Amino acid sequence: MLLLEQQDRSLWDRSKISTALFHLHKSANGNDITEYHLQAAISLYHSLAEDYTSTDWKQILSLYDIYLKLNDSPVVALNRAIALSKVYGPKAGVDAIHKISNLKALKSYHLFYSTLGNLHLQLNEYRESLINYQKAFELSKVKAEQSFYKKKIKVCQQRIDIAKRHKLGSSF
Repeated sequence: MLLLEQQDRSLWDRSKISTALFHLHKSANGNDITEYHLQAAISLYHSLAEDYTSTDWKQILSLYDIYLKLNDSPVVALNRAIALSKVYGPKAGVDAIHKISNLKALKSYHLFYSTLGNLHLQLNEYRESLINYQKAFELSKVKAEQSFYKKKIKVCQQRIDIAKRHKLGSSF
């Protein structure tokens, strides 16, 4: 499994991206904006960025704001929370996740827990991260995802152990 931030975008097929851009512009004639237009536009912003750090997360967030008005699904809200975290930090992402109106629907979705695990890891909240990655591991049925979660669980456990040793060492 290769996260978006780890991908080498120089390997992406620019001719296919150009074709997609052409079709997106062609489909944008008229006054109707559909979920498909928004999905394509979000993908386009990812595709046009030279690398992960130059991704225009503010534009992606604004597209998710519109998307959420068309489709109030918990998965769209989760994706919006991720974009929000890229613009305003991981705490904003966690807060947005806890405000999702139909949060119960995500409780069996491994990417919900993976997202929380990642955000808590960014906040150095290793126990919360560990709990969420363990839940993501339990819910995932794909070996590549399970392998990814095992690595994240190990990182969390290592950081918890380091924090414990540091705390014990500072009490002397």
